[in-house]
Amino acid sequence: MGSLAGYFGGKVDVLISWIINVTWSIPTLLLVIAITLALGKGYWQVFIAVGLTMWVEVARVVRGQIISVKTMPYVTAVKSTRIYKF
Repeated sequence: MGSLAGYFGGKVDVLISWIINVTWSIPTLLLVIAITLALGKGYWQVFIAVGLTMWVEVARVVRGQIISVKTMPYVTAVKSTRIYKF
């Protein structure tokens, strides 16, 4: 999600950032408990619940990294050549 937001920008970035912020506003522990209760008891259910809630931090970091890489000089040089068009 973060890579899509960073790469495309614009409305896609706004939409995905909104989803990330809404998900991030929910307390993680409560969300993990709610998902675990919905899926049942067990280790795999806890792993799934943690995976569904902890992606937000990674998505924000990846979005920021992709936005910073898009402004690097070598990306601008590649975009200016006729060999490879974005």
